[in-house]
Amino acid sequence: MTAYLLPDAAHAAETAETRAAALIAGPCALPAAPMAMPPQVIEAEAGLLRRLVSLLLPQRPATPSAGAGA
Repeated sequence: MTAYLLPDAAHAAETAETRAAALIAGPCALPAAPMAMPPQVIEAEAGLLRRLVSLLLPQRPATPSAGAGA
């Protein structure tokens, strides 16, 4: 009769490392050094004078998309 023994922690860790290495080296793997994200900058709110002037100036209508009205 063969007894079923659970794998020890060292073997489990080795298996996890092997699986992780296989995922990293796979066909959909990320490059070794991906590009860093640029810092995000929050735009300053438009001042009162700029908002008043933009209300007084005529606004051009948005252009229709390529598939509109077909």
